[in-house]
Amino acid sequence: MAIKKVPFSMQVNRAYPPCDTLEEVKELMGVEGSTGELAPHFKVFDFDYDPAETDFLALQLNAAGDGLVNPEAGKSLADQQAAVVARDATNSLNLMKKLKTGEIKSNTGHKVKSLKWKESKARDVDAIAGNTNALRAYYQEREDVRQSGNAAEITLAALTSIDDVQKFDCSDF
Repeated sequence: MAIKKVPFSMQVNRAYPPCDTLEEVKELMGVEGSTGELAPHFKVFDFDYDPAETDFLALQLNAAGDGLVNPEAGKSLADQQAAVVARDATNSLNLMKKLKTGEIKSNTGHKVKSLKWKESKARDVDAIAGNTNALRAYYQEREDVRQSGNAAEITLAALTSIDDVQKFDCSDF
């Protein structure tokens, strides 16, 4: 076993191949423009690495965020790799859901904004009629769009397969 420099991307929650020096890490991962530094989402950790015992892809950030741990320690390399595949599938599913949720929120906002013209019309109708019925109907229509967006988010969150998430239409609500 030897202490190695292990780059870890906070952005994708993944370790990259261990290196002997920080310079090797920079060469492997690349640096930001003229700064000569790694991208800010990378952290480099010292880790006592033995390739016969640890699949570096199994490494995860510890709870304190200041080091790496192997949650699959003690398992065979094949079992560690299987765990990584399962974790990656879950991470991909969660990322896809997060992106689709953002799309639903964006579509909801656009739909609410597209109703704006109705507010002026409702105010005019109410002024003529001497009540607030049209304005209340306009507000209810906006709320219905928001509730439909919330229902779409709940439906999306309940999906369990990446295929179902990929097929989910974020504008059909």
